[in-house]
Amino acid sequence: MSLITLVPAYGAKYETKRDVLSDWNSGIDFYILRGCYCSKRNLESLKHDLGADEIQFRWINKSGKVNYFTYWQNEITRAIPTTFVYGPLNGFI
Repeated sequence: MSLITLVPAYGAKYETKRDVLSDWNSGIDFYILRGCYCSKRNLESLKHDLGADEIQFRWINKSGKVNYFTYWQNEITRAIPTTFVYGPLNGFI
């Protein structure tokens, strides 16, 4: 199994995890880091084809901090964050 990292697609900007979850649950596209575009509609494919048991969302807020949180396998379909971390910009995105 593997971790899939999703970043905002098409120049989307987020300040909070609530903003990210709102778009994810609305079916808005995200971009698989070093991959392709996807949305919640592709969840079964992510789990089956890519073996994803964790999905991590990363974005940079207005102050330049990298923000991220991760969903574990049994929570992916419910979209409940298990961790939320702020960190300095280290070229993640």
